[in-house]
Amino acid sequence: MHAFWLMSYWPRSLRLAVALLSSSMIVAAADAAESPLKDIRLSADGAGPSHIFWLSGATSTPSNADVIGVIDPLLSAIRLYSVRRSSGGEALEGRLQALGSCALPVSFRPWRVLHVKDEVRIESMPRPGSDGHNANRQAFKSDVYVITRDFAATASPGALTLAGSQIATPQWNPANALQCGTLTLTDAPVGRSAPFTAVRGANRPKRTIIWRSTADSLSAGEPMIVRARTGGLYYLVSVKELEPAPPRRVVLITEGVPTSDGMVRLNQRLLLFGENGSKPLREIGFDDTHFRSKLGQKPLAVLPTGEVLAMGRDLIPLAGDAGSDIAFRIQSCGFLGQNGTSQTSLCSDAGNVVESRHNADTIPSQAARQVVDPSPAVVARKETANSIFSNVKKFAELPWEVDASVLPEPCRTIDGCLPSGGRKPFVALKGIRLTRGSYRQIGFPYAQTESFRDVDAFFEAVDQRRLTIALQNVLTRPAGLPGNLKDDFRGDLGIDCSAFLQAAWSGRSADPDDRISTGVLQNERLRFVCPDRLPDVSHLRSGDAIGIHVSPGADHVVLYAANVAFDGASEFWLVQESTSACDGVCWSVYDPSFFNGWGLYRASNRSDKSCPQSNPEASISATSFPTDYSNWRNAVVRGLPLHR
Repeated sequence: MHAFWLMSYWPRSLRLAVALLSSSMIVAAADAAESPLKDIRLSADGAGPSHIFWLSGATSTPSNADVIGVIDPLLSAIRLYSVRRSSGGEALEGRLQALGSCALPVSFRPWRVLHVKDEVRIESMPRPGSDGHNANRQAFKSDVYVITRDFAATASPGALTLAGSQIATPQWNPANALQCGTLTLTDAPVGRSAPFTAVRGANRPKRTIIWRSTADSLSAGEPMIVRARTGGLYYLVSVKELEPAPPRRVVLITEGVPTSDGMVRLNQRLLLFGENGSKPLREIGFDDTHFRSKLGQKPLAVLPTGEVLAMGRDLIPLAGDAGSDIAFRIQSCGFLGQNGTSQTSLCSDAGNVVESRHNADTIPSQAARQVVDPSPAVVARKETANSIFSNVKKFAELPWEVDASVLPEPCRTIDGCLPSGGRKPFVALKGIRLTRGSYRQIGFPYAQTESFRDVDAFFEAVDQRRLTIALQNVLTRPAGLPGNLKDDFRGDLGIDCSAFLQAAWSGRSADPDDRISTGVLQNERLRFVCPDRLPDVSHLRSGDAIGIHVSPGADHVVLYAANVAFDGASEFWLVQESTSACDGVCWSVYDPSFFNGWGLYRASNRSDKSCPQSNPEASISATSFPTDYSNWRNAVVRGLPLHR
């Protein structure tokens, strides 16, 4: 029943201590952290700022400056900033200048940024088709949004400024605003426009990926051999080159470590290569629990000067006794060099661990764990991976439509509007909020449903064409609405993440009010969930679940579908979920590091995959997940046992 506000991950009234991650220890650095820099915007429901990227360099206004962009899917926009170049002696705060904003198509879901010489290509979230969990790599399709590198220099300054001033107001209309670029390659195979290829190493494929940039890549050069650490503990999950950073080449990697307690543990690091790509010169570490983006990979941009910019969150005080809020900010991670970055609060040299990536070693294969059948008579019906996804097909494929032009104008902000007698505002789904005409969607809308009555009622509302009337009368009669991200009203029609999982696993009872929550899933014994979490990610199979519940504010669960290597080597996880990030039920592809610190679960009534062997470390009831931020962070970052 709880929802995970994808880009409102961190709780209010809790200062986020920025930490330094080295090869041997984590050093808390809240007091010494760099002062908050440029605000992007406050946290809000839905997919907030997801990417930061370098667009162009050496602009004339101001002189000697680079242009960066910040993608904000919740607003269907890109915010543009100039960063005056510096050798490291001047704080970023005095070098940043907002240039304005431009618009993206409302239906466009950004996935990854691709750098070529004359363009920045933003690839949309891959679409696997209706039978997604069985799709092969060639079946996935995506769109590509192309922005020319001279966009900021050639666009009308007045249009950029106007868009920037409207973006947080009800007047913001992406359809009529200055467009950032053009949408192209509709329904093209995923990766068709990627300026690189990758393959697993022949000798040690579990820890080696060979990365090759094509001639049109912004940092084309010799192939790079990227390796995980030696010793048999680390698995190289994914590789991504960040551009530009001459003369260094910067690679962002995700590494995994085997676990046994049912918690996902992955980390990301930067490796610095020379132009010849022979071996990394330096390694830079992060604390992954403080840097999150919609895609798991940290939102980083590397400038031609070698400065690393990061988009993160920080707590800001509000006026009077209003408390505090969380804001997205741009911060500097220091300047790259052969000897690493300057010592800042966001990055630190990871010590002399680069050499361990090249020593000869043997990566042992994990022994398969013995499995046992679940306790008898937990659920009568038996499920398979195919039947699990079939159970929720009706939610994923239902077409519906609403006339969004009737939405009262005050309700078109990301903060929503307060209906008469309401305690919390009504926050419309992004698609409805930003659309002035007919809004069409395939798949249930997202809503924190009170019970399955609200889920079932959506079918009837669609059949009787009552959604537009409900939307028109939201201020006076808030009921029967297609989604509401703040959910202060009964009668919000749609489905949330935990209801979606419950339906997929045939966990519904005769009582429509018998609803689970993410907290119950992770910390209580349920009749349709295995009593123990899956020990580690190597046990994940199609139809299993990945979930988190950390109070306050981090609540979500997804249905795992498959691993897909879109570039031929790096792993991406395909999931099906109900989330405000896509306005409802959708297929999503994430870098696995997005799930760092989440739990792994399996339905107890499966006939094709049995529950894991009884394991006290992964027992849901005996060794439950930490439910507060501090204990969760300790368990993720420091590898401590889960707290009983």
